[in-house]
Amino acid sequence: MKRIIAVFLFAVPMLAFAGPGWQVTTLNVAPGNAGAVVAAFDKLMSSKVGKEATGRLTLQAHIADGEDPATHTVISYFRSLAEREPYTQKMGASAEWAEFLKTMAGLGSQVGTYRGQIVKAWGEVSDDDVVWIDYFFTVSNPAWFVAALDKFRNSPTGQKLPGQVQLAAVNMGGVGNVTHVVSVGFASEAEMERWQDLVQNNNADWQAQIQELSSVSEYHGANLLRDAKSWGPLSLKEVTTRK
Repeated sequence: MKRIIAVFLFAVPMLAFAGPGWQVTTLNVAPGNAGAVVAAFDKLMSSKVGKEATGRLTLQAHIADGEDPATHTVISYFRSLAEREPYTQKMGASAEWAEFLKTMAGLGSQVGTYRGQIVKAWGEVSDDDVVWIDYFFTVSNPAWFVAALDKFRNSPTGQKLPGQVQLAAVNMGGVGNVTHVVSVGFASEAEMERWQDLVQNNNADWQAQIQELSSVSEYHGANLLRDAKSWGPLSLKEVTTRK
């Protein structure tokens, strides 16, 4: 798992774009080790260098993800790469980081990594949303894609969405040829179920959105995840909102 040091949550930035984004690392955690992984992050983020973090870190457990071998996703949110870089350098050189890597090496293995830039958000960005559906797309016309999401959000059905929606462009790494990820957050699976009951019952606004999105994108499926724990000084709204 030492490869994590090059691409994990404290990786040295390799992209030149301004604004909020995230680094994702997916992990395959051995059965029975999920609690130990949380404890390892707790120890790291409660250390002196961990408390100097400038963004937000979230560990998610996979609920349903098809044939994906990953069991957990780690998301490191940042407001900008310029803000992130000095901290990543400091963390990477720390004794706490070396100890963290040693601990993690015995708990599982890394599956993959990718980095994205947050394009736009809809709804109320809230830390109360802990259940997430990540939809994966290859988009041929990003402007049209965003316009279709805008149109649905402003429709009578879209205005009833109880959670939040985050659209991100995948800038590096990723899953196959995925270019964009639409993440929809809910406070619970029960809330998610009520929303799905509304839109999947031949809802005209939902069907129109699917038709418009399909005209400029290829859909690759979705993963269902639940937040296990978050660390860092910033709320999700603070770290993802464009200024």
